[in-house]
Amino acid sequence: MKKFSVLVLVILIICVVFLIIKSRAPEIPFAALFPEGAVAYLGVNDGAKLADDIEKSGFWRGLSGTGCVKEAAKSAREGLRSEGIPLDSLKALDILLGEKSAIALYGRESRFGLSVLAAVKTEGDQERLLARIRNEFRGVPAGSYGGMEIYSFQIFALPPIEGVYARAGENCLFALSLTNSMDALREMIDLKEGRARKPLSKDETFRAGMGKPLQCGSAPTGYAYLNLRALHKEAQVLALLENRIRQTNPSAAEWLSQFLKTRFPVISYGGYFCREKGFAATLRTRLEQPTVCAATPRRLNLLSCVPAGTVAFTDFQIGDAAAVWGACKTQVMATPLMRLLGDVQARYGINLEKDILPWVGEEAALLLSDIQTGGLLPIAKAGLVVSVKDRVAAQKTLLKIMERICQPSADAAQETWTFLKPHVSTHEHAGEEVRTLSYPLPGFSPSFACMGNYLVIGLDRASVETIIDAGKGNGRSVLAEEKFASLMRRAPKELTQVSYFDCDRLREIGEGVANWYLAIKGFATPPEEKERADRIARMKSDIPRIFAALKVFQAALVASTQNGDAIDHSVAIRLRD
Repeated sequence: MKKFSVLVLVILIICVVFLIIKSRAPEIPFAALFPEGAVAYLGVNDGAKLADDIEKSGFWRGLSGTGCVKEAAKSAREGLRSEGIPLDSLKALDILLGEKSAIALYGRESRFGLSVLAAVKTEGDQERLLARIRNEFRGVPAGSYGGMEIYSFQIFALPPIEGVYARAGENCLFALSLTNSMDALREMIDLKEGRARKPLSKDETFRAGMGKPLQCGSAPTGYAYLNLRALHKEAQVLALLENRIRQTNPSAAEWLSQFLKTRFPVISYGGYFCREKGFAATLRTRLEQPTVCAATPRRLNLLSCVPAGTVAFTDFQIGDAAAVWGACKTQVMATPLMRLLGDVQARYGINLEKDILPWVGEEAALLLSDIQTGGLLPIAKAGLVVSVKDRVAAQKTLLKIMERICQPSADAAQETWTFLKPHVSTHEHAGEEVRTLSYPLPGFSPSFACMGNYLVIGLDRASVETIIDAGKGNGRSVLAEEKFASLMRRAPKELTQVSYFDCDRLREIGEGVANWYLAIKGFATPPEEKERADRIARMKSDIPRIFAALKVFQAALVASTQNGDAIDHSVAIRLRD
């Protein structure tokens, strides 16, 4: 009996130790060797194998043979050549990724100015990596520090930027700074030897931004972090980058310009990525104004109203609709959104803050069932379900909008199109009254109905009826679909938002829309514009290969929970074997 008790005790101790080890946060690659205060961070475990698996996959083989990818690769090679980067150095990617690798960006406010720090664990390939740097980037001895030999190298052509690197046991450490690369490398060495200040791994902002570690069978494959608040402080540097990019890629420069002008209410993004039954990730978004969009996590009721076979949907808690709208007016979309809203309100004789927000409830769902491309224009089968506080007020507002649409136009120039004016019709479905704007156009019949405390709106009557059937149990909902249910098993039970994408159906729809678009472009292209016609022809030949490669993706799900200033997202992507 005594021996049995000892055996039970040993087993319990082993179980406790296992649980402690299992619950420990995974070690973030080289975060202990990078100084605190990083603006951005990216780390990879076993990146060489990941790159090799992607290169050998049917997905990559299918994409790499398409004309658009070949053109993009050619443009990238020309850009690198213009910056003085040897093209052969791209072949060293698998060495640079190594067994473990990481890179971190620091802003002008750091102790060593605008800098990029990197570290690689390469084991047997270490000598090959350093030889490439010496030969291709003019590496020369630059002294020593802490018993480690330091070498300098140059990257870019005009003006050249000098970096330094050192071999620290089985790791290679790199520093590239606009002001003082040597100081940055010395701090990395000091951190390795325990002589420096706080490392990134103990930076409170970084740790809070990374969020909860991903629970999977092995160590996460990837780690990422972006301090958006700190990035906006680097506007001057990013503006210089914008000017440089504009010379070769005006569209990318324009995107960066808009980014610099936009103020996002976000502190940072961060998270973990894992290869397990496809891909899984946990991502965290930290908010500057957490109380504005705050919603207590709970079971999402509208999932039961989403019909089985829905291509994509998002079900989310609204919280206080008036407070959310007030935040939107002063944040990202303020100017263009207010301009658009003003036009809509004037056209339909409504006021968002007086006529709609008072009756909007705490949960809503947007759904896409299909996009039909058989006619002259694509027709979307989509719907919106929103909980309402006042069913009568909601119906009154929607009827007012419908009646305004049916009124004859005061503009004489539009009288020619009077025959396209709709009329309001009413019919019953499953005990609910459905009101429809009946247009003389097949497939387009905007409708709405109230089902209990839910308002259902659709771009066509069939979408509204299908949602009603699912909500009343007369038809299957997405909750009965195995593909959706299997992805939801990893997600928390109580949520603030969930988004789902049936990648198989989306691929079919995407291919149909792409073919329709190219057919219209081809029809509108005169024969004498040979270059444009050739480009359209290449795109047409690429489409089957692109969408065939995308067959690897089956479904994807993002489930989100808000706690205080953080929104934690659980991401799952199912792949074909």
